[in-house]
Amino acid sequence: MNLNECANESSVLAALRSGSLPDELVAHLQTCPVCQDAKLVWRYLEGCANAEREADIAPAGVVWWRAQLAEKRAAAHRSIAWIDTMQKISLAIAAIAAIAIGAWQAPKMLQIPPMLLAGSAAVLILFLASVVVVLGLGRDSHSRTFL
Repeated sequence: MNLNECANESSVLAALRSGSLPDELVAHLQTCPVCQDAKLVWRYLEGCANAEREADIAPAGVVWWRAQLAEKRAAAHRSIAWIDTMQKISLAIAAIAAIAIGAWQAPKMLQIPPMLLAGSAAVLILFLASVVVVLGLGRDSHSRTFL
C-alpha cells in the first residue's frame, strides 16, 4: 500500500458522512495521517457546503428580473429628463415673455382702474403659486422609487 493510501479511509469518510464515528475509527484517526488529512478535508468541504446553504443568495430569476426592472427605470428616467428640460425651458421663455410684455405695457397699466389692476395682480399671483406647486409635485413624483 502507498503512503498516501489507507484501507480505512473510505470507512472514515462514510462515518463522517453519517455523523457518528465508532470508537475503533476514532482510535485509528489518532494514528493515521492519511485519514487525518481526509477528515480535515471533509470538515473543510462540509463547512463550505454549510456556508453556501446559509448564504442568502437570490435566485437567478430574481436577479434577472431586478436587472430588467433597473433597465426599465433607467429608460424612464432618460425620457423624463427630456420632459423636465423642456418644461424648464418653456417656463423660462414664459417668464421672459411676461417680463417683456409687462415692461412694454407698463405705461398703459397706470391708466387701468385700481380695482381691475388689483384683480389682475391677484390672478397673476395665483397663477405663479400654482406653477410653483406643480413644479414641486413634479419633482416629488420623479424622486420616488418603487421596490
